[in-house]
Amino acid sequence: SDLIGKSLAAHSYRHGSALDCLGPYPHLHAWSRFLPAGVLETLPWDTAPRPCLAECWTPDSVTSGGCQAQEHSFIVRKMDRQTTQSTTASATDAVLQSPVANDACSVAGKVWQLSQDALGCRQVQDALEAAPSNEVRAALAQELRGHVPKAVRCKHANHVICKCIATLEPRSFQFIVEELAVRESLVMQFAKHRFGCRIIQQLLKYAPACQLECLTEVLLRDLHLLVCHVFGNYVVQMLLESGTEDQRNGIIFYIKKKLANIGRTLSGGGVVGAALKHAAQEDKVWIARAVSQDTEVLKSIASTRNGSDTVELVLQALDGHEIESARASLTECAGTPDASTFGSPVAAVPALHVTITCDAKTPGFAPRCCGA
Repeated sequence: SDLIGKSLAAHSYRHGSALDCLGPYPHLHAWSRFLPAGVLETLPWDTAPRPCLAECWTPDSVTSGGCQAQEHSFIVRKMDRQTTQSTTASATDAVLQSPVANDACSVAGKVWQLSQDALGCRQVQDALEAAPSNEVRAALAQELRGHVPKAVRCKHANHVICKCIATLEPRSFQFIVEELAVRESLVMQFAKHRFGCRIIQQLLKYAPACQLECLTEVLLRDLHLLVCHVFGNYVVQMLLESGTEDQRNGIIFYIKKKLANIGRTLSGGGVVGAALKHAAQEDKVWIARAVSQDTEVLKSIASTRNGSDTVELVLQALDGHEIESARASLTECAGTPDASTFGSPVAAVPALHVTITCDAKTPGFAPRCCGA
């Protein structure tokens, strides 16, 4: 009992009243086994302050040698550790009990299970957005470790993966990159998958280029399999938008080389449009001229979902006489039976109504698009 009293007194110098440091914390079981039997029952557990303990047993007076000194030191360290843990636990509980963290608490421990359900995946996405800190958000995302390939193919869980990429710091979703790139064949499978292409696009948008080298190397090597693919073309478009300059130049070089084949497909038309939007000016002019000189390619591009925007980009990159030639080609093919896709006839393309005006600052003609 004398040893325990000295330990409590020494502990009180760091954390206030010795009895106060024991009473509020429910961790006595962690160190009470080291106390002599019956000692806890004899201690006064009322909440009244007892400064007499600190006055009677100060650190200077605790000079017991041998085994008792070692036991005293051990008990004090144990009590200090439990007090620190209790303070941390109290702060964590306060955060988790806040209204902002209610969503995080409700999905913790069952993120993967909920992610596979239509309603559950929305609940997990809300929890990721409402998480009180990056640490809590990362802890929730870690529950998906080992399930990424299956989640990418799931019509519900793929949205959770996208949300993780959009809300986490890049280092926190590194496990997603690693599980996608575990085999090169998987990278191409995901890039051509209706849900997997979304994940690749999100990574290209939010992750630094150095983090995705294992993915982009495979994508650029097998570019010919993606450019005209119904889902893979969106990955190529995102590479043109968010990739490095070298990656963009490599894609542009391939498009210029295979433009006649790429431009004749609906999926390839979207890639040509992205190239016209993100390429260097000299490349834009080259692609625009090649497109305008091939009637079939021009008609195919104009008939895609965003064909009107692409045709405008083509005409904006051309000179006056080239615009007239392209407009004549579009007007000619506007009446053909296959000239309408997605309910938008080629004749209604705003770019057909381009007025050639003279630029006062630059001699010659410059195209200017207008609505009618």
